[in-house]
Amino acid sequence: MSKYTDLLKSKMSDTSYAKLDALKNEKVMEFVGSFAEHCNPATIYVCDDSAEDVAYIKNVALKNGEEYQMALSEQTIHWDGYGDQARDKVNTRYMVYPENMEKMKAMNSLPYDEAHKEIMDIAKNNMAGKEAYVKFFTEGPADSPFTIPCVQFTDSSYNTLRNYPLQSWL
Repeated sequence: MSKYTDLLKSKMSDTSYAKLDALKNEKVMEFVGSFAEHCNPATIYVCDDSAEDVAYIKNVALKNGEEYQMALSEQTIHWDGYGDQARDKVNTRYMVYPENMEKMKAMNSLPYDEAHKEIMDIAKNNMAGKEAYVKFFTEGPADSPFTIPCVQFTDSSYNTLRNYPLQSWL
């Protein structure tokens, strides 16, 4: 039993909690629980990659205005506030370990500890009143020595939707 069990159960449906609990992974429970406590979303939805799951996230993205319907009923599109899909290079900063600061000085870099503190200060209670989404995916090819398992905790249905294989939401 995680120290976050009661908190997670209070913010999740029985179905979402069961999905998380089925993993039997204390690190995942601690990660999700610590961010649930820190960011304080009203509710948390755990994604499982089912067709119903994709439809739910897509509908939330449309309802929240993070996605817009296109002429083909199954397709949506996202436009960010910068007029394109590119990263905002002026305001993007990089967390860098101290031993790499010299190599990264030409970039908009901050020492790791300073950047982490800034991010955590910004994130404190920043999901209050919102729904958060937990999504599992991998970086790198699946079943490879290069596979990196990932857990996403976000209040962006758009980001959650983008972490599904393209064919699952078209």
